[in-house]
Amino acid sequence: MGDILGNLIGGIGVFFVGMRMISSGLKQMTSRRFRIVMARWTDKGFQGGLIGLVLGFVTQSGSAISFIVASLVGSGMIGVRQSLPVIFWANAGLGVLVVLAFIDIKVLVLFLLGVAGISIAFEKPARYRHLASTLFGVGLLFYGLYMIRTGATPLAEKEWFESLLLQGQESYIVAFMVGLVLTAISQSSTAVTILAIALTQSGLFSIEQTIMIIYGTALGSSAITWFLSTSLKGTPKQLVMAQILFNIVVLTILVPLFYLEIYGHVPLVKALMAEVSFRIEQQLAYVYVLLNLIGAIFLSFMIGPYLRILTRFWPPTQEEDWSKLQYIHDQALKDPETALTLVNKEQIRLLKRLPVYMEELRAARSGGGKPTYDTIHSAFQTVSREIDAFASDLLHYVLTQETSERILNVQNRQSLLDSLEGCLHELTLVLDTWSGTELGQRFKHIFVEGLESILINACEAAESLDPADLELLDVLTHDRSDMMQKMRGTYLSSEEGLDADERDALLRVTMLFERTVWTINRIGLLYRKESYI
Repeated sequence: MGDILGNLIGGIGVFFVGMRMISSGLKQMTSRRFRIVMARWTDKGFQGGLIGLVLGFVTQSGSAISFIVASLVGSGMIGVRQSLPVIFWANAGLGVLVVLAFIDIKVLVLFLLGVAGISIAFEKPARYRHLASTLFGVGLLFYGLYMIRTGATPLAEKEWFESLLLQGQESYIVAFMVGLVLTAISQSSTAVTILAIALTQSGLFSIEQTIMIIYGTALGSSAITWFLSTSLKGTPKQLVMAQILFNIVVLTILVPLFYLEIYGHVPLVKALMAEVSFRIEQQLAYVYVLLNLIGAIFLSFMIGPYLRILTRFWPPTQEEDWSKLQYIHDQALKDPETALTLVNKEQIRLLKRLPVYMEELRAARSGGGKPTYDTIHSAFQTVSREIDAFASDLLHYVLTQETSERILNVQNRQSLLDSLEGCLHELTLVLDTWSGTELGQRFKHIFVEGLESILINACEAAESLDPADLELLDVLTHDRSDMMQKMRGTYLSSEEGLDADERDALLRVTMLFERTVWTINRIGLLYRKESYI
């Protein structure tokens, strides 16, 4: 029993590590060309469905596909709407496997782990290190699922397990529950289906009971997928819930039809399968195919309402909303002049978000809820990387000297904006920690009000490019080193009785404030240069 539990628990752990590596690796793969290819592959529902069909056939795991697609959506490579056909038809691909027999991909996974692991260890080739990390995560994910199945296989030899299986003979509901429980344990609806069909051939189950076991595997698959997705939020959660609800929608259709056929004597699924084949095992295999095919076809025509339901109950997180680009898009690259205008708008939008740090810091001590400093920081970095990549792509086009200078100005501003946001993030964290004391509260008020005023003026000047606004910004951000030096001298040399932590906080706050104001000044100078280009 120890080996069984070891494989089950270890498999779950390896699964989660694989998921984390996939998500982390994909977020680092910022190649715009790669994202364009991914978006093109899934741009049309037919193509997305075909990709899903192949992935379902190869991987034999609808839950694994949903997690991989969720990682792609979370990294911004494809949208939720584009990915839904992939999820739907991956289930149809699973159904084909029951007919064609079980395909063991353990060797393929081991090769994937070996090649990707060697690439990571030796950092060769360096340009594909993020891809190697992502592929290693994929390998870990599937190996974790394999470990879970390996741990569950010996259960079939246990007396209590066989007894549980035989309980399905007593009622259709019990048969349904048997399919649910065994799938949740084994992490493979196909394996449970194949086992149930084999036992039916041995005379342990009737065709009707096996059909209900097959239906139960769908809900069991949803149960384990839901358990593995408890840590997800936002759009990645939407994709996993799309897989979970897929099975629920299908069962809502097929289970009532089953009882109508059995007790109402209306020829439906069972009768149809009997017409298709006279062999019991093929009839039941086709039931599994039908289970997944009906959902794929039905939901492919219901993507709009389905997406609205997913968005309503699992809305995007605040970080995802802040991480979305509002102005720049790949098509704009065809016209560099228009693209530059859009980049400027995107940068100003980023600049306008910085005063939120001050709002969050002010609300934190007034009981306004948990501050979102790290959320602001992470979202800012995501958009910043996109702007930088977009500006770099523009340099590959034939440009006038003026346009080239404007692009360089944009890149320099973005570099300064990154530094500014980093200073503000660190300053906010220090002030938040320090503001628990009387002196810290006093300094927090001084610096928050002062910085907020400067940032608001910087936003107005960047948006208007008015010489008067830019001149005012230059005045507000003139060299503050003398003032900060006096402040440090006053408090550090007086009889304030500051302890080591407060002295350190004072030094860090004044240093960060000085650097922040200097950076805003340099950004203002670049905007002034922009107005003359």
